[in-house]
Amino acid sequence: MLNLFRQIAAVMTTSIYTLKRRLGTSLVIVIGVTAVVGMLATVLAMAIAMTRSVGNTGRDDRAMVLRAGSSTEATSMLLRDEMLSILTVQGIATDAAGKPLYSAELLSQASVMRRNIGGPSTAVTAALRGVSPDVLAVRPELKLVQGRLFEPGKYELIVGETAARRFEGLEIGKTLKLRSSDWQVVGVFSSGGDTHESELMADRDTLAGLLRWNHYNSVLVKLQSADELSAFETSLRANPGLNVDVLRESDYYRQQSKDIGKVVFVAAYVLAAIMAFGAIFAALNTMYASIVVRGREIAILRALGYGGELIVFSVVVESLILTMLGSAIGLALAWYFVDGKALGTGYGGLNTQLMFDLQITPQVAFVGIAVAVVIGLVGSFFPAMAAARVPVTAALRDI
Repeated sequence: MLNLFRQIAAVMTTSIYTLKRRLGTSLVIVIGVTAVVGMLATVLAMAIAMTRSVGNTGRDDRAMVLRAGSSTEATSMLLRDEMLSILTVQGIATDAAGKPLYSAELLSQASVMRRNIGGPSTAVTAALRGVSPDVLAVRPELKLVQGRLFEPGKYELIVGETAARRFEGLEIGKTLKLRSSDWQVVGVFSSGGDTHESELMADRDTLAGLLRWNHYNSVLVKLQSADELSAFETSLRANPGLNVDVLRESDYYRQQSKDIGKVVFVAAYVLAAIMAFGAIFAALNTMYASIVVRGREIAILRALGYGGELIVFSVVVESLILTMLGSAIGLALAWYFVDGKALGTGYGGLNTQLMFDLQITPQVAFVGIAVAVVIGLVGSFFPAMAAARVPVTAALRDI
C-alpha cells in the first residue's frame, strides 16, 4: 500500500511538473468550465430567488376566490354582488365587531422607473393592488415599517420595501402619477420578502373609481382556521349564482412558483448542457494534446514498471484539477457580480415587475461543482484509456 501511494505521488508530481509546458492548452479547459459554471450559477440563482419569492407568498388560513377557470388574478373578474354573496358563506373569520375579515382586491399597473446599478434607470410597470382598508387584519404578516396606512377615499399609497428600494420616487412624501392624478406615498411595508414587497397598495374603492372599474379581480378571505377551507368551498358551491374557484392562498402561489420554476430551470439546464457539451469536447482535445506532449514522460513511467492504471489516474486527476479550478473561478465571478444584486423580471398576467435579490447559495455551488466534475471525468476518460493502451515499446520508440 505504501508503495502504491509512492507511485501515485511520483506520477502526479511529474504530471504537475510538466503542466507548465501545456499551460496554453490547459487554459482552454479552465476558461470553458469557468464560462459554464458562471452562467449556470447565475441562472440558477435567479431561478431559486424567483421561486422562493413567489412560493413563500400566502398563508394556509386564507382562501382566494377567483372567477371559475381563471389561472391568475389578472384574468379573473368578480362583480360586487358576487363579492357580497361570498362574504355570507360560513367559515370566514370575523373581527371583534363580527365583520368578516376579507379583502376584495383589484390588480392593475403603475409606471415606475427601476434603479439600475451602474446604468441609467429604465421604465417598467409595477403591480398596483387595490385592497380593503382593514388589509392589515387580513394580512397580519404585512407590517408597516415606515409611515402609516393609506386613508380610504384619498389618493394615497403604501409601497413594499423591495419596491421602495428598487424603484425611483417611492419614498414617503413623494407622489406618483396614476392616470391624470397624483398619488402620495404615505407608508412602506414589509411582508417577509414575498411577492407583495414588489407591489404598491391603495384603497380599492378609490382605485376602482380612478380606473372606472365595477369589478374585483379576487376576494381574499381569512378563514376561521386552515381546516375550514373544505367547508368554505362546499358552501360556495351550494350557491348556484356563484361561478367561482376557491384555492388556498399558499397553494395558489406555490402553483405560480412551480410554473415559473419549470420555465427557468429548464432553460438553465438546457443552456448549461449545450455549453457543457462544448466544454467536454474542449477537454477531450486538450487531454489528447496533453498526452502527445507527455509522450516521453508516459514512456519512461511505463518502462519503469508503472501500470496503465496509474497513467489513467494521473490523466483523470489532472483534468479534474483543471475543471475544479475553472469551477472555483466561475463561482467566484458569479458571487462577485451576482450575489446580493437585485433583479427584476416580468411576472403574472399583467407582466409587472417582480423584484428579488440573487444569492449564490450552497445548492448553486454544489450544482456548479458537480457539472465541473462531470466535464472533467468525461473529458479525460477516453484520452486516459488511450494513453494506458499504448505499448511500452511504441512509446519508447517515439522519444
